[in-house]
Amino acid sequence: MPLQRLKDLVRNGIMGIDARIASRLYKQPRPAGAIDPSMNDQQIRELVRQGLRWAFAAAQDSDLVVAHLHSTYAVAWFDIVAEAASAERIQALTGVNIREVREGARALQDRAQRALIQLEHPGLQLPAAKIVR
Repeated sequence: MPLQRLKDLVRNGIMGIDARIASRLYKQPRPAGAIDPSMNDQQIRELVRQGLRWAFAAAQDSDLVVAHLHSTYAVAWFDIVAEAASAERIQALTGVNIREVREGARALQDRAQRALIQLEHPGLQLPAAKIVR
């Protein structure tokens, strides 16, 4: 999928694409974890910057719904760049450990989601968070 098309999908809020639609958008489907050698250094830097921007916004949001939305965007951006480039290449280009920032964004997402659940169901006991790496 061309990077610009992917950016447009994310920018326009189309985050809930199901697998059938997503597979049609790719010219040649790749297995999960496939590295895209055509992605240039600037594109990787831009994806990481966008993810950091959304994570920073999520950390500052006082509205739980907005915090959850922003953290979901951050997770999506980090997942996209992690699919497109190796962790070592991302680290070398940006100085960012993608595994750590993905985990941090997921923790923000989980915290906001748990707080929203507690608002709706005050007495509900939630199990301990498990962040899958």
